Amino acid sequence: MVLEATVLVIDNSEWARNGDYTPNRFQAQIDSVHYLFNVKTNDNPENTVGVIANAGDSPDVRVSLTGDLGVLLKGLHGLGIRGESHFDTGIQIAQLVLKHRANKYQRQRIIAFVTSPIDADERSLVKLGKKLKKNGVSIDIVNFGEQAMNEQKLSAFVEAANSNDTSHLVTIPPGPHVLSEQIRASEIVGGGGAGAGGEGGEFDFGVDADMDPELALALRMSLQEEEERQRRETAAQGGATASGSGSGGAIQTGDNDNDATMEEDLDEDEQIKRAIQMSLMESEGGDDENDDLVASLIGSLPGVDPNDPDLQSALGSDPSKKSGNGSNKRMGLRTISVDETKLKDFSHQVAGHGGMLHTEGNKMLIKPMVERELKFYEQAANNPLIKPFLPEFFGMLQLSQGFSEKAEQSASFPINPHDKETRAEDTYICLENLVCHFENVCIVDIKLGTQLYDLDATPEKRARMEAKAMVRTTSLIGASVSGLSIPGMSAFDRKELNKLTLETMKTEALIPFFAVAKTAVSAEYRKFIIRQFITELEEYRERGGSEDGGEDIEDSGALLDMRAIDFAHGHWVPGQGPDEKYLFGLDNLISILREILAL
Repeated sequence: MVLEATVLVIDNSEWARNGDYTPNRFQAQIDSVHYLFNVKTNDNPENTVGVIANAGDSPDVRVSLTGDLGVLLKGLHGLGIRGESHFDTGIQIAQLVLKHRANKYQRQRIIAFVTSPIDADERSLVKLGKKLKKNGVSIDIVNFGEQAMNEQKLSAFVEAANSNDTSHLVTIPPGPHVLSEQIRASEIVGGGGAGAGGEGGEFDFGVDADMDPELALALRMSLQEEEERQRRETAAQGGATASGSGSGGAIQTGDNDNDATMEEDLDEDEQIKRAIQMSLMESEGGDDENDDLVASLIGSLPGVDPNDPDLQSALGSDPSKKSGNGSNKRMGLRTISVDETKLKDFSHQVAGHGGMLHTEGNKMLIKPMVERELKFYEQAANNPLIKPFLPEFFGMLQLSQGFSEKAEQSASFPINPHDKETRAEDTYICLENLVCHFENVCIVDIKLGTQLYDLDATPEKRARMEAKAMVRTTSLIGASVSGLSIPGMSAFDRKELNKLTLETMKTEALIPFFAVAKTAVSAEYRKFIIRQFITELEEYRERGGSEDGGEDIEDSGALLDMRAIDFAHGHWVPGQGPDEKYLFGLDNLISILREILAL
């Protein structure tokens, strides 16, 4: 059962009067809204649904997110046909409603009906689609009525918003059929099957969910509990899970469709503690979120100045309360707040994505957020096998609008424009800064695994990354040096590191990294560090390797710190065994270090 918040966007423009759908376009949408509400709430009792009518002077939020059928009926009562449709504005308001959902663990989805010509140009729709994708919002479009006129624009829009095939465009031509029945047979509800969250009909248990929804729900919940029990037993018998391959490969590659996995290993007391923390977090952040929602909706009204003093007084809001300090409004687990004026560019970065920051005093690393990496750290926090090998995860941080762009302009590490497509704007994750305890910082970033592309990669990108793997040591030994920084030596060019062969990887990268000096004392010191490094890698492998080789630090106090980092493309799939491609690289790296130790 998917835990999801859904906003249904109705096109109640004058075009909806047309009777080419039964009984007309408007009533066909209302019937479909009732059907989709039942599908979502029967699939999971914690699911919520909202409704927006996007025609008239401006889009109107008719029903806030709710699981109560009575609230839905009350909100739809009196809704009529009027004016022109504002498709793009309605989608933006729907995204805003989802952003302020009470349960932050719900996935976000918009289902929009389009029955009139769309005024927005294709370029602006593609930009809107990318924004939805960045913020983790899935979009389903029901294109009917003027389908031929809108097909190209909507196809480009859905393609831009699609991630892991979670967004769909369904085009329904006119005919004697019922619109809700066509939706029932579409990808929006998985073809009507119960396995995809479909509502009606006979499903796997031989029960008609339309006739007895309570029994159908009980059977689904029982099935899920049994599946979770079997997964826990499999995990206990099989031991630690392994990782995905490549720079972004984390735990065994595959889609993560079960948000409950991060709570599987919690006992009852820990679950109660987490529930209390989430409840407190939601109650503390509720007022601010409602203020933001009201302000955004008022700002969309024509002829209304949201900054008018009389209006602000009537609403009881105080603009001075909105500070520039970042805070976390998403997570119920950890709340992070920092003074933005004291954030600095992270100068020790040697590989990966640019735009990293750190706090004054250098204690915390602040990294641009990718949704999959955030989810990985949230899940890893409850896995005692993997957690010791990762930087400590403190939570998520939301900075003021436009902060990311300003930070990127002054970043010391180059930023790939393509990376911005996968990031959430002005949103960061907060991690332990591994270099903060050292003065002379020596860092190597080692990428493990023979596969450089993600499961979501297009065939063109897969071919391109496979070609890169063949040129590098990636394909040969499943390990490559992505970044290197040694005090007293000139900066290592990333393009030159990519050209390293197996031999030059040893002589020009790893040996210089460990060769502190040439005195007898320093030689023993170097061997001690290498032995420590090998010991940690072997323990890491034994307990279930996670990702790439992290940052290795040398100093006269604490000798080194080795961690697994970078999970922007990581998939957490418990109980499916190790990724042999990753372990192949890990074993070869240990062998290479043993060869260096013997020199």
